Amino acid sequence: MKRHYPTYVQSIGLILLMIPIGVVPILFLAAFHVIESTLAIVGVYSVIMSLTIVAGLNFRRDFTFSWGTFPVSVLIIAFAFLISSHLILEPLTSNIPPPEGLQKAFSELIQMPMLAFIMIVVLAPLLEELLFRGIILDGYLKNYSPVNSILISAFLFALIHGNIAQGIGAFLMGVVAGVFYWRTKSLLFCIALHFSNNFTGYVTMMMDPESLSSERTLRQSINNDLIYFAIYLTLCLIFTASGWYLWVNYVNPFRELFTRKPVVISETASSDQVE
Repeated sequence: MKRHYPTYVQSIGLILLMIPIGVVPILFLAAFHVIESTLAIVGVYSVIMSLTIVAGLNFRRDFTFSWGTFPVSVLIIAFAFLISSHLILEPLTSNIPPPEGLQKAFSELIQMPMLAFIMIVVLAPLLEELLFRGIILDGYLKNYSPVNSILISAFLFALIHGNIAQGIGAFLMGVVAGVFYWRTKSLLFCIALHFSNNFTGYVTMMMDPESLSSERTLRQSINNDLIYFAIYLTLCLIFTASGWYLWVNYVNPFRELFTRKPVVISETASSDQVE
């Protein structure tokens, strides 16, 4: 049976392609001894992601994306669900500190607020959604069941972050964005949700730069158990209400998550679609 690009194996190959793609810009910057500069890191990230996206589009012989439309109210509800889930898991994730190198990179990045905004709020949502939802998940949904497609693409998205601390949040982001891409085929929605998530993180870092190197939890920051538990309960209510709304309107009927809808491949399909 013919497969659309990418299959599971092809998507892993596409991600691994980032390694040779990154060799030339890294060697170039190393030759000028600027490889550790913040601007160099942003530049290398942009080049690697952009060329990987171009390679993926070339492999599937289709340079179009499914942008779709969506109600702004649903974006707000999905954002509320995502942020509340992050904060509810904070007692667990706070025990998994990010690598020192990552903390240092972010600490240096926020010293240049405009560059940090471009990197965290603009480039990351745009480039990562084009690759992981626009190419990888889009291909998966044509080959496999929605539940497998969403979970595996979200896992790969978490994996490229290279650490558990970021990986947990990235996996949640990947699942929520994946569900909406499956139902709406709106890559624009995924980018907007990712933008909203990263913008919140950006504002938090700019308001409290010490949080990057501090291991204090939200409970310790509030320093009042009564207020903390009231906030935590409110977050649980927001999570439950928004999750129920999204489940009823975008996940149900549940059985459809396990059913692959066949997609016909025309006779002119590209040669990269394998048997």
